[in-house]
Amino acid sequence: MKTIIPGQGMTIKVRLIAGLGVLVFLTVLLGGVGIFALEQGKKDLSHLIDEQVELRDMADAIRYGAAQHRRFEKDLFLNIGDRERQQRYLARFREASAALGADIERLGRIVSASSAMSEHRRLPDVLKQAHADYVRAFESLAAETMDDPDLTPQEANRRFGSAKEHIYLLESTTDEIVRLVTHGLDSYIELILSRNNTLRLLMICLTVFVAAAGAGAARWLFRSVEVPLAAVIEHTEQVADGRLDHRSTYRFSGEMQTLFGAVERMVQSIKERILHNQAIINGVPDPIIVTDAGCMITSVNAAALELLGKDEKTLAGQALTSVLGRDFHGGESPVETIARSGAAGHALTFAHASGGQERYYHARAVKLADGGGHVYGYMEVLQDITSVKAGELNALRQSERLAGIARKAEGIAANVAEASGILEEQVTEAARGADQQQQRSSESATAMEEMNATVREVAQNASDTHLMTEDVRRKASHGAELVDGVVRAVDGLERQSLELRTEMEQLGAKAADTGKVLGVITDIADQTNLLALNAAIEAARAGDAGRGFAVVADEVRKLAEKTMQATGEVEQVIMGIQQYTARSVQATETAVRAVSESRGLAGEAGRMLHEIVGAVHTASDQVNSIATAAEEQAATSEEINRIIMEVNEISDDTAQRMAEAEHAVRSLSGEAAALRALIDSMHDET
Repeated sequence: MKTIIPGQGMTIKVRLIAGLGVLVFLTVLLGGVGIFALEQGKKDLSHLIDEQVELRDMADAIRYGAAQHRRFEKDLFLNIGDRERQQRYLARFREASAALGADIERLGRIVSASSAMSEHRRLPDVLKQAHADYVRAFESLAAETMDDPDLTPQEANRRFGSAKEHIYLLESTTDEIVRLVTHGLDSYIELILSRNNTLRLLMICLTVFVAAAGAGAARWLFRSVEVPLAAVIEHTEQVADGRLDHRSTYRFSGEMQTLFGAVERMVQSIKERILHNQAIINGVPDPIIVTDAGCMITSVNAAALELLGKDEKTLAGQALTSVLGRDFHGGESPVETIARSGAAGHALTFAHASGGQERYYHARAVKLADGGGHVYGYMEVLQDITSVKAGELNALRQSERLAGIARKAEGIAANVAEASGILEEQVTEAARGADQQQQRSSESATAMEEMNATVREVAQNASDTHLMTEDVRRKASHGAELVDGVVRAVDGLERQSLELRTEMEQLGAKAADTGKVLGVITDIADQTNLLALNAAIEAARAGDAGRGFAVVADEVRKLAEKTMQATGEVEQVIMGIQQYTARSVQATETAVRAVSESRGLAGEAGRMLHEIVGAVHTASDQVNSIATAAEEQAATSEEINRIIMEVNEISDDTAQRMAEAEHAVRSLSGEAAALRALIDSMHDET
């Protein structure tokens, strides 16, 4: 049965104006009566203060003054014989007497002006007379006690006995005034109470009337608003429970119809924004799982459904540990950690084998709480960082490989340096032999000039020269073999350097590929951040209904920002690797060029040593010829002399070539040292 509400066709504005108008009228009426009562009470209180209370205060002051007079009277009598102290007490008595006289005068004026004390206006005159008589008697006795120091206090008190009647009269008259004031005060209070009772009865009646009228108006207003408002509330509760398609059967009118229409539009807008936000969340590439405070799954996005391989209806209501347990996380999950510890958030990086392939994840969980700190759920976001980890591992392997190559190159450089040192010693020795050959050739030329004197000595010298050239030939041959070994070692070093350069170039290419992957990750993080920002804006527009999505969007945005930050840090590391790789490639190029130059120099040294060997062979043959010619052609000294000169020239040429070979070997040793320093530099950088 439909409820009939009076004034249902009226708008809420008209109802409020009518009801509040009645309440305002009744409130003004009640306030007017109350103000009248307050003013009347104020008037009575003012009269009470002006006359009765002031009379009572003056009577109390006079009684206090009389007590002061009695006190100074005793002090004066007790200090007979001490004139100075008696004078001080007398002066204080006179001050108190003047104050008491002023109080009596003021009391006389108040009594004269009071209508309630019209029959007792003589009392102030009695007080004045009694006070004057008492003061005269005291002044006389005070002068007498100061003039007669032998007078005792008892005697002075006895002489002052008749004068005390004046102070007794003063005190009794004051008590009479107090009694009259008290009686008048009681009568006036009874009159005020009678008036207040009448006003109170009137206020009670008006209050009951105003309360009844206000209750009726309030009930009418309440019933005219409560029923449609209850229908709106029932509709909004249905919507809050998730039934966004609910329809109300109540027929609204006026402002309630406008309110219900706004609610309907709000619900429609919420539905659209929920679908929009859900699309945005599903567009996030990282799996997102939301649970309630008991760690039971409430919602997931499309990426999480793909990861778990289940639909949302199956996952809803399940415990998170039963879906992503300790086997997946490799221990306690971030949601379990913050649920146990009460922390605001927790992050975890772990590896999980899926489909026969190990993948790396970065999981971060946050606590979902309202403004009052009440926790209503948790959210976990899983980010697949397998590609980042792969890039890190690849970079680490390349760095280790580079370090191994550098160690090999260092060993080769050490061998080259050692071989160069040995070669330098051999070449130096060969140079000394060539010098000796040159010297012997010179001696042979001199001897041949004297050959005319003795052919036997020339033959002997030629034989010695032959032996020396044989020794030089053997040393030169050994030096050539050493140089050939150096050439072969430098060829091996060149091959190793070329391989090192190739590896360094491949490492630079891998680092560039890793930089491209990081660029893609950065773009994805930017898009995720933008989508999270749009979702947060839409959730903010949705109000309380979109608060959960706002939290999710904010956490997604934070994760995207952290992803961008981590990607930037990895990018900085990769850039550092690329820079070091570029420098290593450049250094390797330099090493290759140095090795090539060393190989050329070593080859040139080998060729020269082979020429030296040939020259030595020639010299040996020539010396043999000289010896034979000395025995067979003793008379042909000129021919022998010419041959010796040729031998001398060959010796000079041999010495020159050996000097050049020594210089080449020293250059090769320097290049080997430079190569060793370069390898040490590469080793330090890696």
